[in-house]
Amino acid sequence: MADRELPQEIEVHVHRRPEIEPRSLGEPKRLASKRETRKPENNQLELFDARKRSDKIVEALPLLLWIYDLDRQSLIYINARACAFLGHSPASASSPPSVGQLLETEDAKTLAGAILRLVAGHSGDIVETHFRVCLLDGTQRWVSTRISAFDDDDDGRITQVIGGSIDITESRQAEERIGRLTQEASIARARERREIASLLHDSIGQLLPVANARLALIRDLVDKATREQIVDVQSLISEAHATASSLTSRLSPPTIHEIGLAAALKALAREILRQHDLKVDVALEAVEIPLSEAMEYTLYRVIRELLVNVAKHSRASEAAVRIRCHNAQLQVVVEDSGVGFEPAESDSKGLGLRSAQDRLDYLGARMDIHSRPGAGTRVVISAPLLGESSAHQGDRK
Repeated sequence: MADRELPQEIEVHVHRRPEIEPRSLGEPKRLASKRETRKPENNQLELFDARKRSDKIVEALPLLLWIYDLDRQSLIYINARACAFLGHSPASASSPPSVGQLLETEDAKTLAGAILRLVAGHSGDIVETHFRVCLLDGTQRWVSTRISAFDDDDDGRITQVIGGSIDITESRQAEERIGRLTQEASIARARERREIASLLHDSIGQLLPVANARLALIRDLVDKATREQIVDVQSLISEAHATASSLTSRLSPPTIHEIGLAAALKALAREILRQHDLKVDVALEAVEIPLSEAMEYTLYRVIRELLVNVAKHSRASEAAVRIRCHNAQLQVVVEDSGVGFEPAESDSKGLGLRSAQDRLDYLGARMDIHSRPGAGTRVVISAPLLGESSAHQGDRK
């Protein structure tokens, strides 16, 4: 790899060990640096040597390094490892491709949001984020990136940021496979519970009332002592029937598969109010929502998790769920006016949002989180309607 200069800002100053100059026994001790006695014309050689050393240090790091200039709104440097990763020639280091060439619109928004958080000072000295990068051959890779300030002006305003990225595509794919298996297992469990509930309802749930009715027919034909025993048996049968009905409801609540997502969410709002004292306003522009079984089930579970998070963490007394269909997409908005949080730190707070996003992503849906401390939270879910979802999953295989 040919040596090349890095931006002036990346410079490693190499300090030599001080040496003792010759002296007579009567002279006081004095330490002198070789730098003091070096000729001025050697300074350029030392600077060149320092830059070569810094170049080697940068290339030895297992990172895709890049520098972004906020005033120019462009990349001004990427290291050789990043050039090779992207499929570009080493010459691209000093004249990198544009952000538009490297990132899709949504990923560019993710990167811009991370830089804005850094500039605004909401996330300390370092911001971590994940996004996809487009390689020269047209493929995409996921990278995990840490961004920090690299240079500022006289007013202390950040003018350049430096980022270090690592390829996490394999780990993301493994997470997606785990998420897919978890999703399929969850749906399979739901189907199994529904089948058991159906058996309870169609067998025990039907037989017990019949037995009770037949006992009622013979109750008046027997003596008083036997009649009292029959009444006791009827009471036990009624209790068994109530227990069976309760088990049926707990195994498979009369929600999505029976009454649809819209009605299920209204029932969920009542449950959240009863269990968590959180009032949830559900507004639906469409009652009949054509969704696959997997999408319907996943949306219901994710919305429930979001509302439970609101109840436990937001300190809000009210939340809202808005649902509408537009351009073959279902849009779900869950919002509150609580304390808010920093989305980049959501996983460390145990909110489970990454898991929810992975489940939605597998089905072709996406979840965008808009929140900051003191400003409430707004989560927007966009999901393909029936037909679009299956086509998306076909593309992923």
